[in-house]
Amino acid sequence: TPDRTRVVYQADQEVAGRVELFVAPSDGSAPARKLSAPMPAQRDVQRSAASDTHAVYQTLEGTTRALFAAPLDGSSAAVELTPPLAAGAALDGFYLEPDGRHVLYLAAQDTPGVTELYRVPVDGSGAPERLHAPFPFLGTGLAAGALCAAIARGARTERDCTGFGARPRGSTAPPRWYNPPSRKLQRRRAAMDTFFPE
Repeated sequence: TPDRTRVVYQADQEVAGRVELFVAPSDGSAPARKLSAPMPAQRDVQRSAASDTHAVYQTLEGTTRALFAAPLDGSSAAVELTPPLAAGAALDGFYLEPDGRHVLYLAAQDTPGVTELYRVPVDGSGAPERLHAPFPFLGTGLAAGALCAAIARGARTERDCTGFGARPRGSTAPPRWYNPPSRKLQRRRAAMDTFFPE
């Protein structure tokens, strides 16, 4: 964690082959405790991130993805942050904001095949909010690299979220760039690739 008091890690510690999420004091003063919610046999934790108060983790079960969060102090159970996604629907990355209060994520949540940007409270107290107007395009939707750059500088508006590759409906042409990210944003992209792998 940022304050260096805890270590959050993924491991098949309790059931061989089932990757779950755990937390332990960084000084070894107490045994590790499982953070992830009970999972079906075929579900695994794929990736995770932590603030000083919460851990956020993405799971995969077959081709179905989901995003969860859990308080590090064990004061409540893990909550699912994303609504049920269709099998095979994209959940292409997430970013836990520095203050630990919200999570931003990329998902094909509202329109099949169109990846868009959402923000949700880390404690699950509110529904996910899409951070831009609906796209009139099919295909690539928002480009992860451009988005993570925008997120890194605190993008919150539709204008900040227009650096995406997409193609008009019915077109078979390669995606075009609309409002390509600036060099400053491209530099930010490199620092965020951990959260938005391509």
